Amino acid sequence: MILTRLTLTAWLGALCAAAYPTWEHWRPYVGERRAFFCVGSYFPDANMWQPLVLPLRADADMLVGLGVTWAVPAVVVLVALGHWRSAVAGRRAAAVLAATAVAGPLVAMYFDSDACAFVPLFSGQWFVEVVDRASTDSTVLALLVAAVLVLLATRGRPEPDPRPAGRAARWTAAILIDYWMVVTIRLLLPGVSWESGLLAGLTFPGLVYPPEQLLVLLVIILYLLPRRTLGIWLTGLRR
Repeated sequence: MILTRLTLTAWLGALCAAAYPTWEHWRPYVGERRAFFCVGSYFPDANMWQPLVLPLRADADMLVGLGVTWAVPAVVVLVALGHWRSAVAGRRAAAVLAATAVAGPLVAMYFDSDACAFVPLFSGQWFVEVVDRASTDSTVLALLVAAVLVLLATRGRPEPDPRPAGRAARWTAAILIDYWMVVTIRLLLPGVSWESGLLAGLTFPGLVYPPEQLLVLLVIILYLLPRRTLGIWLTGLRR
């Protein structure tokens, strides 16, 4: 009985901690708003890593922002609670919560108000900003607490994970390779740069304008349709 109460308390704490970032996101819209602007460069300084990293960072930043805005971490806890007897479900939910917490500081674009420019990626100032946000942002701590509580609530229930870790890693590598291939194909469009990522173009105007976008979209579909894309072929997977 006591163990059941502790488990329920852990689930309730995990749900509250996972919902906290969403509350923290919407709270400023209720009270006073303040604005700040300056005239400077929108894009960060170019470096050799940008073609590989910036599209992924832009899309990851959008996904993390949308997830926090619409309480996806809390939904993840509720889904895991629906499988509360499964240790695998608990580990997966905790992994999603922890990944969201870690991704937040890594994918954010930091702005230097003194220089009126974005902080260059992988610069010394960027590392300082990431560490400072990771150590002081209450939403990061809340998501990590939620991940730990989910693991505690599903402890003591040994259950093998049906998907080997090595295969999951290969699928992750294959998805990243194909992601960068799609990014490269999209660069065939005039006026499209790698800073925006892919998700920014997933709107109706972005899919049909300019007209060449439809042709590029067709090329992307034809690339992804075969059972063995470049990423799947390089990692030796089968779909």
